[in-house]
Amino acid sequence: MKDSLSVRSIADRLDTTPETVRRLIKARAIKAFRLSGDQGPWRIRESALDAYIAEREAVRADPWKRTRSRKTTAA
Repeated sequence: MKDSLSVRSIADRLDTTPETVRRLIKARAIKAFRLSGDQGPWRIRESALDAYIAEREAVRADPWKRTRSRKTTAA
């Protein structure tokens, strides 16, 4: 796909490791898809990366404002 990026290229853009990007995918912080079934390589669309970066910047600007719902446990 033309507008999809590999885990390594996302890691380079975010200045992190590919393993961290995979953790973000598993945590559903970044939307991604696999090319061929359950075992194919992960791909991330440019728009999904832009959404993740925008969300991260919003939280940095105001830590009390979360754009994602968080899991909470009852006390």
